[in-house]
Amino acid sequence: GAAPRCTNSLNCAAPIRGCASCIRGFSDEQATAFIETLGSDARTELTRREDQYAALKRALKDWVNRSAREDTSRRPFEVNPGRREQSVADALRDCWRRQTVDRAGAYTGRRLEISAQVNLPKLNADFAHVEELVLDYVSFSDGPGQFLGNFPNLKRLTLKQVGGIGRHTLTELPEAITAIKALTHLDLSKNAIRLSEISAGQLAGLSRLEELCLNDNPLGTLPDFSPLLRLRKLELRDTRINQWPTGLLELPELREVDLSGNHLSAVPDSLLNPAPENVEASIRLNRMTRLRDNPFTPQANQQMRAYIARLAQTRPGWRNGGQPGAFEVPLSHTDEMRRIRDLFPGYSEEENEQFVLHAGDGAPAELTRLEGEWQTLSTQLNAWATQRFLVAADSENLRAGDANHRQQFARDLKACWRRMTPKVLAKMVLPPATPLKHSA
Repeated sequence: GAAPRCTNSLNCAAPIRGCASCIRGFSDEQATAFIETLGSDARTELTRREDQYAALKRALKDWVNRSAREDTSRRPFEVNPGRREQSVADALRDCWRRQTVDRAGAYTGRRLEISAQVNLPKLNADFAHVEELVLDYVSFSDGPGQFLGNFPNLKRLTLKQVGGIGRHTLTELPEAITAIKALTHLDLSKNAIRLSEISAGQLAGLSRLEELCLNDNPLGTLPDFSPLLRLRKLELRDTRINQWPTGLLELPELREVDLSGNHLSAVPDSLLNPAPENVEASIRLNRMTRLRDNPFTPQANQQMRAYIARLAQTRPGWRNGGQPGAFEVPLSHTDEMRRIRDLFPGYSEEENEQFVLHAGDGAPAELTRLEGEWQTLSTQLNAWATQRFLVAADSENLRAGDANHRQQFARDLKACWRRMTPKVLAKMVLPPATPLKHSA
């Protein structure tokens, strides 16, 4: 069909016809907007982009064909070899031509998402218009640097599970990321990244970051977060850290912090008993910080409870504006704590924590043993309490035993096993001739 006409003051009709392949499918509005981005020498720029688009198509076609041959070699009965690569190639072409959908639902090409287990090709193309790039499960032949270099103006970058499910081939912070100074959102979760002092410092140099997610990486070293003055959300869940992040009190925009599932043993005293000038900042930070599944010591848990109780008295609304589940005692929500509460309702929370901490890695197995013991005891007592039996009323007569007595004894014995009776030697008198067999 006829190429769309340009309403720019420049005479663009001829260059558009020469560049029809790279804007085919554009509406009049899209073609006009495209031309208006080309600058004063639209003809030369259009020719350059047409050449670049042709080179991009050739590179993607070669990549798809090569991948299809490799698929056939590895899996001779593959129904559609290279199908994943073809889908990715289509997305890359559409994105270059400004035909992918952005967050607002418009076809601007500003957002590109690739979620496929493919080894991305080496490209040399201009994706400077892209503001958001999402890469899940992908692989890179020589690291992500060369591919990311085609996207210099990103504001949002997601790079998750590089290498595919369970492979985790991304082990260090890609240097190409530290060069993207416009980044406001960075998600590197579910990789195998370990930070060095150098890369931690480079990460802290991304001063425009508003959201940073490093979940599920064995980070080791952490940056000083104080330079990230725009940071609103920080996710460090399951990163194996054993030191509290530094610089968080200095971040005025921070609204959410997740430190769950790490190796932290206590909240720093500077946050529980802050200097007068840091009281408000520490309260604000605490009410937004999640701490679940950290191995806090019983003493640390007690200090945390005391802090929460103190604020409940002096500042009843201190949690207002905070995050759900924030600043709760870490062991409170583990599966082991739930199981021990079910087994021993008579235990205090401190006793539950001491049990779990003392058992260590053997806690699940020990709880399974105790749950089996409780089930056996309960079954035996229930059966014993409902049996018909006779007791001696006096030396000459026999009468039916009182079933209520036996049932009460069963309840008392269960309560004792579950630590629900006072911690003194219980006095339980069995009626005559009422044998109870149990090995617990």
